Amino acid sequence: VKLGIKKILDRNHLSHAKSLQYMLEQKSEVISITNRLYLKKEKLRNYTNSFRDLLHNISSNEQIILQKKAVVEEKKNLDSSKGGLQYDIKYSHEIKRLDNELNHVQHIKKKISEKIQMTQNQEEHLSLIIDKILFDNTVMLDKIFKNLEVLAEIG
Repeated sequence: VKLGIKKILDRNHLSHAKSLQYMLEQKSEVISITNRLYLKKEKLRNYTNSFRDLLHNISSNEQIILQKKAVVEEKKNLDSSKGGLQYDIKYSHEIKRLDNELNHVQHIKKKISEKIQMTQNQEEHLSLIIDKILFDNTVMLDKIFKNLEVLAEIG
């Protein structure tokens, strides 16, 4: 029985050593994976920044539309003294067109804001997962290397 247990332990020692060797050989794969994930986070940050730039441009367009609408309303008030249905219809159509543009711009702003939030959430989620996994792996590898030091002292 004792001899059988020794054979099993010897076989396990070799098997564990090979497994450990394989894991240590995966070092370059770990670096490759972390580099890919870093690039993915950068890509998400760039998307977020692009969406912010787009949102800024859309907001500028919104201000221009609001200014145009104010000018039209001012003209309408000035021309109202001239009277007539013709002026009311002309200005009502122009204000309606500007209101439609404004609604469209506000809809686009809402969609862009949602995209900004989504990409920020994805990046933050990715960062937290990466941090947790790499921390756990660092702690485990530290324990592995300390155990290997103990084995080296025994040998």
